[in-house]
Amino acid sequence: MNKISGADGLGFAPLPAIEPISAAGESNDPSFAEILQDAVEGVSGALHEADVTATEALVGEAAPHEAMIAISKADLQFRLMTQTRNKLVNAYQELMNLRM
Repeated sequence: MNKISGADGLGFAPLPAIEPISAAGESNDPSFAEILQDAVEGVSGALHEADVTATEALVGEAAPHEAMIAISKADLQFRLMTQTRNKLVNAYQELMNLRM
């Protein structure tokens, strides 16, 4: 699978390739919940890093442009997570509205 150039520094790991499940129904791949948990932890880490860098910039320990970069990365990750959540909620609501 080809990586998207320019997205390497955002802190997102590429998704694992989809492989068929074994006959016993077991798979070594992470579950959907684990992937979501990792994404939320990544966003939380980016927000914490942005907070620390902004504080360091205020007291003169870090350059202002480093703080702006960290804040922009955290903002982008947070917005991506929010949009992903919105899409999942919309898909769930559509499934619940299906008539059988």
